[in-house]
Amino acid sequence: MRVKESPIRVLVVDDAPFLRGMVKYFLSYGGYEVCGEAGSGKLAIEMFQYVRPDLVIMDIIMPDMNGVEAVREIRNIDPSAKILMLSAISNKPVISLALEMGASDFLAKPFKRDAFLQKVRQVLRPT
Repeated sequence: MRVKESPIRVLVVDDAPFLRGMVKYFLSYGGYEVCGEAGSGKLAIEMFQYVRPDLVIMDIIMPDMNGVEAVREIRNIDPSAKILMLSAISNKPVISLALEMGASDFLAKPFKRDAFLQKVRQVLRPT
Protein backbone atom coordinates (compact mmCIF):
# COMPACT_ATOMS: atom_id res chain seq x y z
CA MET A 1 0.00 0.00 0.00
CA ARG A 2 1.34 3.40 -0.98
CA VAL A 3 1.25 6.20 1.59
CA LYS A 4 0.01 9.52 0.24
CA GLU A 5 2.48 12.36 0.71
CA SER A 6 1.18 15.29 2.70
CA PRO A 7 1.01 18.55 0.77
CA ILE A 8 3.59 21.28 1.18
CA ARG A 9 2.24 23.82 3.69
CA VAL A 10 2.57 27.52 2.88
CA LEU A 11 2.12 30.70 4.92
CA VAL A 12 1.03 33.65 2.74
CA VAL A 13 1.97 37.15 3.98
CA ASP A 14 0.84 40.34 2.23
CA ASP A 15 -1.07 43.39 3.44
CA ALA A 16 -3.26 43.36 0.31
CA PRO A 17 -6.16 40.88 0.68
CA PHE A 18 -6.54 40.70 -3.12
CA LEU A 19 -2.93 39.58 -3.57
CA ARG A 20 -3.21 37.05 -0.73
CA GLY A 21 -6.28 35.64 -2.47
CA MET A 22 -4.49 35.41 -5.82
CA VAL A 23 -1.44 33.73 -4.27
CA LYS A 24 -3.68 31.27 -2.41
CA TYR A 25 -5.48 30.43 -5.66
CA PHE A 26 -2.18 29.88 -7.51
CA LEU A 27 -0.88 27.69 -4.66
CA SER A 28 -4.07 25.62 -4.62
CA TYR A 29 -3.80 25.18 -8.39
CA GLY A 30 -0.23 23.93 -7.89
CA GLY A 31 -1.28 21.39 -5.25
CA TYR A 32 0.05 23.29 -2.22
CA GLU A 33 -1.82 23.78 1.06
CA VAL A 34 -2.17 27.27 2.51
CA CYS A 35 -1.84 26.75 6.26
CA GLY A 36 -2.14 30.41 7.23
CA GLU A 37 -2.11 34.00 6.10
CA ALA A 38 -1.06 37.30 7.60
CA GLY A 39 -1.30 40.96 6.65
CA SER A 40 1.78 42.27 8.48
CA GLY A 41 5.32 41.28 9.36
CA LYS A 42 4.57 40.99 13.08
CA LEU A 43 1.62 38.70 12.47
CA ALA A 44 3.76 36.68 10.03
CA ILE A 45 6.26 35.91 12.80
CA GLU A 46 3.49 34.84 15.19
CA MET A 47 1.85 32.68 12.52
CA PHE A 48 5.20 31.14 11.54
CA GLN A 49 5.81 29.99 15.11
CA TYR A 50 2.29 28.57 15.35
CA VAL A 51 1.91 26.77 11.99
CA ARG A 52 5.57 25.97 11.13
CA PRO A 53 5.04 26.07 7.34
CA ASP A 54 7.31 24.48 4.74
CA LEU A 55 7.40 27.79 2.86
CA VAL A 56 6.65 31.45 3.58
CA ILE A 57 5.63 33.75 0.74
CA MET A 58 6.06 37.33 1.92
CA ASP A 59 5.61 40.85 0.60
CA ILE A 60 8.32 43.39 1.42
CA ILE A 61 6.28 46.55 2.05
CA MET A 62 3.78 46.04 4.90
CA PRO A 63 2.55 47.86 8.02
CA ASP A 64 3.94 47.26 11.53
CA MET A 65 7.05 45.45 10.34
CA ASN A 66 8.24 45.14 6.76
CA GLY A 67 8.97 41.83 5.10
CA VAL A 68 12.75 42.20 5.29
CA GLU A 69 12.64 42.63 9.07
CA ALA A 70 10.19 39.74 9.37
CA VAL A 71 12.50 37.50 7.30
CA ARG A 72 15.35 38.23 9.70
CA GLU A 73 13.17 37.32 12.70
CA ILE A 74 11.84 34.15 11.08
CA ARG A 75 15.37 33.04 10.17
CA ASN A 76 16.37 33.60 13.82
CA ILE A 77 13.57 31.23 14.82
CA ASP A 78 14.36 28.69 12.09
CA PRO A 79 17.60 29.14 10.13
CA SER A 80 16.41 26.63 7.52
CA ALA A 81 13.11 28.45 6.80
CA LYS A 82 12.33 28.82 3.10
CA ILE A 83 11.03 32.28 2.27
CA LEU A 84 10.02 33.64 -1.14
CA MET A 85 9.82 37.43 -1.18
CA LEU A 86 7.34 39.25 -3.41
CA SER A 87 7.36 42.96 -4.16
CA ALA A 88 6.48 45.58 -6.71
CA ILE A 89 9.74 47.24 -5.64
CA SER A 90 12.30 45.37 -7.67
CA ASN A 91 15.38 47.57 -7.36
CA LYS A 92 18.69 45.82 -6.71
CA PRO A 93 19.37 47.23 -3.19
CA VAL A 94 15.98 46.06 -1.88
CA ILE A 95 16.41 42.60 -3.41
CA SER A 96 19.97 42.35 -2.07
CA LEU A 97 18.87 43.34 1.43
CA ALA A 98 16.03 40.79 1.42
CA LEU A 99 18.41 38.03 0.32
CA GLU A 100 21.05 39.17 2.83
CA MET A 101 18.48 38.94 5.66
CA GLY A 102 17.72 35.34 4.71
CA ALA A 103 15.13 35.30 1.94
CA SER A 104 15.51 32.24 -0.27
CA ASP A 105 14.54 34.05 -3.47
CA PHE A 106 12.64 37.03 -4.88
CA LEU A 107 9.81 37.44 -7.40
CA ALA A 108 8.72 40.85 -8.74
CA LYS A 109 5.04 41.79 -8.89
CA PRO A 110 3.06 41.50 -11.06
CA PHE A 111 3.63 37.86 -11.96
CA LYS A 112 1.80 35.15 -13.84
CA ARG A 113 0.70 31.85 -12.31
CA ASP A 114 3.21 29.64 -14.13
CA ALA A 115 6.18 31.89 -13.31
CA PHE A 116 5.04 32.03 -9.69
CA LEU A 117 4.69 28.25 -9.37
CA GLN A 118 8.06 27.72 -11.04
CA LYS A 119 9.69 30.04 -8.49
CA VAL A 120 7.93 28.22 -5.63
CA ARG A 121 9.29 24.87 -6.90
CA GLN A 122 12.80 26.36 -7.14
CA VAL A 123 12.68 27.63 -3.56
CA LEU A 124 11.42 24.27 -2.28
CA ARG A 125 14.03 22.25 -4.19
CA PRO A 126 16.37 20.54 -1.71
CA THR A 127 19.77 22.17 -1.45
